[in-house]
Amino acid sequence: MRYRRLLVLVAVLVSCYASAFAHHVAVITQKENSLQNLSSVELGKIFKSDMKKWPNGRDIVIVLNANSPDSMEMLQHFIRLSSNKGKAFLAEHKSLFVIVDSDDQVLDTVSARPGSLGMVDVRAIDSRIKVLKIDGKLPLEKGYLPD
Repeated sequence: MRYRRLLVLVAVLVSCYASAFAHHVAVITQKENSLQNLSSVELGKIFKSDMKKWPNGRDIVIVLNANSPDSMEMLQHFIRLSSNKGKAFLAEHKSLFVIVDSDDQVLDTVSARPGSLGMVDVRAIDSRIKVLKIDGKLPLEKGYLPD
């Protein structure tokens, strides 16, 4: 009986941790971008390649850290694909995505590339970029990104 309770407790703790990943990721853009807020629906359309241009006509480019499990998990959440199919999706949409190896490279690329959008760990945020509100919320606020 104790073993069963322990398993239930571990399962609850793991599920709580897994659903909290979105609260550690920040969606960022270039400082000069006039955009302040995106809806989670718009973000989903961007990730699925259904929305390819900003309202000003500039192409959208998504910059992701290939070594960030949280960023890759958010991408898979929005495009609703498994990790294997997610990698195939990235390969099929090379013009939409720039894949780099670190959050610092995401920051560098987003800050230098007009029209770019990126995802980084909240601890990586610095003055080079602007953090976007998602559904009116900032990172670490409940409901910032969908769980």
